[in-house]
Amino acid sequence: MDHNRGMCANQMRVRRDVLERSMLDGWREEILTGPVVEYVLDRFEEETVKAFEGSSGETDRLQRRRTELEAEVSRLVAGLASGTHSPAIVAEIGRREREIGAITERLAPSNPVSV
Repeated sequence: MDHNRGMCANQMRVRRDVLERSMLDGWREEILTGPVVEYVLDRFEEETVKAFEGSSGETDRLQRRRTELEAEVSRLVAGLASGTHSPAIVAEIGRREREIGAITERLAPSNPVSV
């Protein structure tokens, strides 16, 4: 078996940790230069804007639905208050209140404090 396989002909030896450090330093100098960092930050900003724009439509839809449900609950409760007692109305109020709760939970994470 050839033990010298992969070695240079000049017989010069470099410790592995020194070689790795030298390579990492070189890569760091190449990668963390202005143009590369600017490119990465620009791409990050573009993707972040896309994500926020996409979630904004869903947030608006959920907020409109919650408003509709709250209005429906108010009408159903008004019907009960006027003397119309029906187990179906009570069930519908419960169903809508559960949906309002679910929407409120989904909207909660989309209200960031600040970025």
